[in-house]
Amino acid sequence: MLDQTTSFFPLPDPTDDDEQLLAQLLDEYLRALETGTPISLESLAEQHPHLSQELAKFGEGIDALHQATRHLSSGDVSGISHTDPPAKQLGDFLLGREIGRGGMGIVYEAQQLSLDRKVAIKVLPTAAVWDQKQVARFQNEARAAAQLQHPNIVPVFAVGEEHGVHFYAMQLIDGKSLDSSFVSDRLRKAETQDGHGASTVRDVRATSAQASETPSFPLDFNHVPELSRSSGVCSTTSRPEKEHFRDIAHLGIEAAEALQHAHDCGIIHRDVKPSNLLRDSTGKTWVADFGLARIQKSANVTMTGDVVGTLRYMSPEQAAGRQAEVDARTDVYGLGTTLYELLTNQPPFPGDDRQELLHDITTRDPTPPRAINPAIPRDLETIVLHALEKAREDRYETAQALATDLSRFLAGHPPLARRPTLLDHTQRWLFRHRRTAAIAVVAMAMLTLIFGGGVILLARETAAKNAALKKAQEAIATFGIQQSELLKAIPGAERLRRDLLVETVDFCESLALQAAGNSTMQTDAYLKLAQANSAMGAIREAIDTYREGTRLLQEQLADAPANDEIRELLGIVQNNLSLVLLDAGELEEAQRECERAIDLYQDLLKTQPVRRDLPTQLAEIRGNLSTILRKQDKFAEARTAAEQAIATLTALSGEAPESPAAAHRLALLITNLSILQRRDALADATKSAERAVQLLKEITAEQSVTVEQQADLARAQANLAAISSQAGDLAAAKEHLLEAIATQEKLLTEAPAVAHYRLELISSFNNLALLESSRGDISAAENAFKQANVMYSQLNADYPSNPSYLSGRAALLNNEGLVLAGDGHYEKADEVYRHAEFLQTQVVALFPQSRSIKDTLSRIYYNHGQTLIALENWDAAIDTATKRRDLWRANGEQLTRVAGEYLDISALAPDSFQEALRTRVIATLHEALDAGYSPPTGLDEDERFVAIRGWAESQTLKDRWMP
Repeated sequence: MLDQTTSFFPLPDPTDDDEQLLAQLLDEYLRALETGTPISLESLAEQHPHLSQELAKFGEGIDALHQATRHLSSGDVSGISHTDPPAKQLGDFLLGREIGRGGMGIVYEAQQLSLDRKVAIKVLPTAAVWDQKQVARFQNEARAAAQLQHPNIVPVFAVGEEHGVHFYAMQLIDGKSLDSSFVSDRLRKAETQDGHGASTVRDVRATSAQASETPSFPLDFNHVPELSRSSGVCSTTSRPEKEHFRDIAHLGIEAAEALQHAHDCGIIHRDVKPSNLLRDSTGKTWVADFGLARIQKSANVTMTGDVVGTLRYMSPEQAAGRQAEVDARTDVYGLGTTLYELLTNQPPFPGDDRQELLHDITTRDPTPPRAINPAIPRDLETIVLHALEKAREDRYETAQALATDLSRFLAGHPPLARRPTLLDHTQRWLFRHRRTAAIAVVAMAMLTLIFGGGVILLARETAAKNAALKKAQEAIATFGIQQSELLKAIPGAERLRRDLLVETVDFCESLALQAAGNSTMQTDAYLKLAQANSAMGAIREAIDTYREGTRLLQEQLADAPANDEIRELLGIVQNNLSLVLLDAGELEEAQRECERAIDLYQDLLKTQPVRRDLPTQLAEIRGNLSTILRKQDKFAEARTAAEQAIATLTALSGEAPESPAAAHRLALLITNLSILQRRDALADATKSAERAVQLLKEITAEQSVTVEQQADLARAQANLAAISSQAGDLAAAKEHLLEAIATQEKLLTEAPAVAHYRLELISSFNNLALLESSRGDISAAENAFKQANVMYSQLNADYPSNPSYLSGRAALLNNEGLVLAGDGHYEKADEVYRHAEFLQTQVVALFPQSRSIKDTLSRIYYNHGQTLIALENWDAAIDTATKRRDLWRANGEQLTRVAGEYLDISALAPDSFQEALRTRVIATLHEALDAGYSPPTGLDEDERFVAIRGWAESQTLKDRWMP
């Protein structure tokens, strides 16, 4: 498969419903007002023309809200005294800093004067902004929460209204909501895995269009010969992960018992989600925000047919507007969605738009958590999926029943809930996909029998056991992993495919344990387990199991060095291990494993020269080696490996293979050769890229084309566009890039739920904008940026807990700012940069230790500063440089660069700014030394700071500025 890179920024991932998007945009607008970097409503309307009327209508109200509450947005309540200005007081409460916000209002830290205690105040700032139903719901929240007395429910102390501002006071919880406390863990894990975090930004413009990546060819396993050694199965779940899952189960118990208390009091929460569950500094869980609660025997603020709740976390009965069916089991479902998201780092139904999300909630089953993270305990997955059953009668009857099963899990006992079988999933899927399911029916039936009866087979006497194991292995090879690949080609079968892979992994684990006395069977079970883990994206688990299989094979080969079957299998395993090592970023080890596989295959060809499959597999492994070498910047070696692979394939199948599989394989290799040729042979690169595109067009013209083949065509077209741009043929580059976009848009109609396809389309629009800028058509560039930005804003609304999409949108806006500033549209660029700063600042706040995320914001600050200099907005330029300095307080190298930025401003700014700038330059350089910066030369010899040599302020610095 071809990956792709953007030529300007890597842009992370389009939307929910318009109402949610409007709410997010208005919230962004208000936050920007509060941070002093306002975004104009006009620019938002241009980016979202279908919401322009709503933005104009509600924008006035947001302005009024800001004016009414701007004095409440900051400050430390600990410093509040009885003599503070009365404007900060609401009744008996003095308000301090903002600590949270949601759909029902803003929460401030405050001091209750009469009792001299800290509290939290939730404020509906001005009733004029909201309709009466919002006010009623706000009052309903206070009334519901005030009735509840439970150690895990946030208690309400007082309710009031003053000057049209509705509020209520509650206990101040020293902690964070689950969506914010767990997001840092997700970011930290992501940064550890990919090495850089959310996104990066460049200061300079580059060529447009995307580059493609080298393909990977995992090889299938052949017959496994008899081996003489055996080994046990080791768990791949680390202790920290196990404790993490137990922690989630524990908080689930606390939340469930709190909800049970509310239900016993006749109150249904109706909006259980991560942001409404708090975790304090001691680890205790608190249920909050009863704004949508329904109280028995009270006036109901919900009209018949209303869809009440946060769409992503709604139960099926809520999503369908069946409010009469809402009961305790609705909250069970909401808590199930929360536990699901905490376990998998994604909601059960991400969704692309309102209608799709409503359809998914009411008709589709969520992807099993272990299909996303195989380390999740099976029993915990069973509990969560039982809470998420579509029909109320199939869920836990009460929240306490859910808490009981979670307690059984913590005690090591099996849950009382019945686990859905593969047959259950298959029957549901076949019913929903009757027209496209024919090719999978027989295989699914056989798999159900295999997985359902496997335990019985394995329990028979030893004499029959080996035969049963052998049949099970053959079934897995034929119907487990291979059938999962077949399901890739069936639209709508993504969830069933992951269910199948989870069952395959579970069965392979059992098979390896049962085969402890038969090393041949056990080795094969390990290898099938590794293959299934790899197909499911469980990279670390795949590496561990491939390595165990490799160890067993190497031991056997040491006893029988002339055994070609063992050598061939070992070569396959080493190739596949090299691919998962590549995915994990372990490049040197991946290269070693790949080269070992090549050596084995070269030896096999000497003893079996007539076999045609061996050269094909050798070519594929060499193609993989080319990928690994290029990732290490070993371009000459990578090009040689790619050329050798192509020569082998064309010798076997010709320049235009009749077999679609062979043609696809050849096209991918040729595409990646073209990437290597771009460095020093553009004419050759163009010919190769054109050849690859033609091969892929012929493949995708067939009836049985897969979505991934279409995706590879789009990537090859984008690669050809990049080559044309590099060669200076901008007209051809645009033509090829538009072809790529058309292919990607068609692809998204067939596979709308695949996030990376959406990201690739965003990237193509980004690159089209850069290309149009290079061609001098700024209007067309702005239009392309607008399309990309709309998709990103939709993704932000769709995946609010995924900061990488937020950072990606900031990177996109930075690109747009560079283009606008480059064409002299400084005012527009200023506004775009402010929006980019606002978004990336949120990401930095979530993950303050990430160097790459801070670097992204730093570069945005720098680019914005250059625009402000061009606008001669000296105060703002100085302020932006100061923000950059504050970002890097402990980084001497970066602080030195900020000092240089102050000098750049000083060289152009009027005399009235010079004294302040000199002070900032000297202070920043002192800070750089304090942070450990080691100058390369003395201050008088440092060419970067020639301008300050005669400054009186620099005398104290010169003694410290030594190499």
